[in-house]
Amino acid sequence: MSGLASNEDIQRVLAATCLSVTPPGGTLNKVEFTGLGGVKWAVPGNIDYGNTVSVKFLEMNRTPILDIMHGWVKMIRDYRTGVSNLDDGVAGKGYSKPTYGGMMYYWTTAPDCKTIEYSACYDGMFPSKDPQDLYTSDVETVGKLDVEIEFNVDYVWHEDWVVNKCQSFANDLFMASKGKVEAYGAKQA
Repeated sequence: MSGLASNEDIQRVLAATCLSVTPPGGTLNKVEFTGLGGVKWAVPGNIDYGNTVSVKFLEMNRTPILDIMHGWVKMIRDYRTGVSNLDDGVAGKGYSKPTYGGMMYYWTTAPDCKTIEYSACYDGMFPSKDPQDLYTSDVETVGKLDVEIEFNVDYVWHEDWVVNKCQSFANDLFMASKGKVEAYGAKQA
């Protein structure tokens, strides 16, 4: 994006261009026992949740998705020097997870666009690669550019507070679509 964009502007671009989300799944691992005569049985062990979420974005003119992701990766680690210039202005907080990690709320609704069917909050997100290689060009094909970015996720929340927050977002979007509020984000928390 040309010039400096605010965090709210970046959030709006990412929300508006999001085409799909692939949440991390969980695997219920089992513990297997072998008894006399080779008889086997299993019991549930631990649940192993993935720590990545993939988000597909529709790239626009002037490549805002490339700029956002490239800037985010470069902020974490400069690709030339390997160091970070992170400094949030608060003593002792320069290079810490809150200064480079993000949080994303994801939800799906019923066809009424209001009833939450699934919701999650992905905490500690950051892109796992700089998407430069996705910007290839072929003169014979001219089409839209879908950019799929894989993000690291520290924790996935499914608690009641996530459902309530996502319901609030869904209500705001529904009301905005009906022209009942000024614009999405007018009363964001």
